[in-house]
Amino acid sequence: MKEKLMNQIFLEKPPLEKLIEEFLPTINYWANRYVYYGMPVISKEDLVSAGLIGLIEAYHRYDPSKNVKFKTYAEFRIKGAMLDEIRKLDIIPRSVKSKISDFEERLRKLYQELGRMPEDEEIAKFMELSLEEYYKFLESIKGITFIDV
Repeated sequence: MKEKLMNQIFLEKPPLEKLIEEFLPTINYWANRYVYYGMPVISKEDLVSAGLIGLIEAYHRYDPSKNVKFKTYAEFRIKGAMLDEIRKLDIIPRSVKSKISDFEERLRKLYQELGRMPEDEEIAKFMELSLEEYYKFLESIKGITFIDV
């Protein structure tokens, strides 16, 4: 039985169309996964397109002398292209996401300690902020996230 192209180390490049045909299920799998796991900034179709571009780049940049299966290299490039596309469209910087995540975690802890929703003054004190600093922080993340405790 002939081994699938994707599982080989190429000495000669096969036709790109055949590779696309073989990799389309893999590309769809990763696109579905990224869309399903909370990546609402991009559509599945856009992720599939990015994945195809990643596959084509892998096809042109693959170096068989590295002794790596094409599938391994291509999947790395496909996922990387999809993640790059997501990052490009995501308007919230990582630093802001980190601050929001930290805030949500602290709020959950305080909620658990008190057994009720804390007052603004209690939250500010828990976060070691003045009430004014706390309100400025809330204003800076307004419209970015929904905090669920």
